[in-house]
Amino acid sequence: MRERPIFTHSFISVMLINFFIFFSFQMIFPTLPLYIHELGGSDSVVGLIMGVFTVTSLISRPFAGFALDKFGRRKVFLLGLVVLCIGAFSYSLVRVLALIAAIRLVHGIGWGIAGTSNATIAADLLPKERLGEGIGYFALSNSLSMAIAPAAGLYIAHLYGFSDTFKFAGVLVIASILLALVIKYKAYKPKAVSIQEGLYEHSAFGPTFLVFCISVTFSGIASFLPLYAASEQIEDIGWFFTCYAAAIFFSRLIIGKVVDRRGYSVVLIPGFFALMISLLLISQARSLEMLLVAAAVFGLGFGAAQMTLQTMVVKGVKPTRLGAANATFYSGIDLGNGLGALTLGALAELVGYSKMFLCSSLIILAALLVYTFYLRHRIKKA
Repeated sequence: MRERPIFTHSFISVMLINFFIFFSFQMIFPTLPLYIHELGGSDSVVGLIMGVFTVTSLISRPFAGFALDKFGRRKVFLLGLVVLCIGAFSYSLVRVLALIAAIRLVHGIGWGIAGTSNATIAADLLPKERLGEGIGYFALSNSLSMAIAPAAGLYIAHLYGFSDTFKFAGVLVIASILLALVIKYKAYKPKAVSIQEGLYEHSAFGPTFLVFCISVTFSGIASFLPLYAASEQIEDIGWFFTCYAAAIFFSRLIIGKVVDRRGYSVVLIPGFFALMISLLLISQARSLEMLLVAAAVFGLGFGAAQMTLQTMVVKGVKPTRLGAANATFYSGIDLGNGLGALTLGALAELVGYSKMFLCSSLIILAALLVYTFYLRHRIKKA
């Protein structure tokens, strides 16, 4: 039988939207703390304002998933993009820290709605027999934006100022809105569900726990690796994240086809081992070269594991529960990113950065054991 195509014009539009909204987010993320400092905000104020984004994103996701399944995709998606656009542009209009915090709350709501909607629509548009491959391609736009956008945001801020950086981020979301208007959304009949049973998808809890574990460890790397490198007098640590992004990009090009043809375990178990090995390497690293090896290994493991878990979530759920499933999954990522920095930061104060990264490998070991001895036998094969 001839395989159904992945790259329809609607799916290409969804990929471009994903690239634009992630690019917008990644531009704002490194520049907003500098802007807050310029306005007189302390480090604690920076942490508070940046953190409220995660809180509102986490809260909004389950309601976005419920709305997607109950009322359909188009209206919810456009609402999320409009809120996201308002948030991005609004940073350029105010110079009062309290108002920036309020905008950050709104921006987080838009991110939660738009991100959940986009992932759900992408899964809608993909042929089920090529779901892993398609999600891998979809996720490439995340990796590409991660590699380019932070540097682009800082460059524009340096050249033209913070206001123009935020305006450019808003223009990218406007482009996303225009693309969202031309998507041919897959028609389905929404199921009447109560809000109590509709906010979360129970079948997604297992993969969500696993991606939560992975996100905790990544949050530790993103938050504390630069400090660890400085304590070891390792310079040019930015190359770690460039190498990491390149490895993720490469893994997502090829892993999806393997998942579709060979099943989850063939990819997921080696992915967990790669993550553990990487964290062990980081804990013992005393040179940039060793950290770059760890970055490549972590990127391969992270890209393979996260994409496989997302495929697992959307492949095993009814179309009328796809929004709730994606909301549940991305809530695990948000929660892991938020709690990871908090808990691992406290651990680092007690035992130091090296032992903190060593302990992080035990979190991945726990995820591997949960999958191997519990979830693997309960999840339908790809």
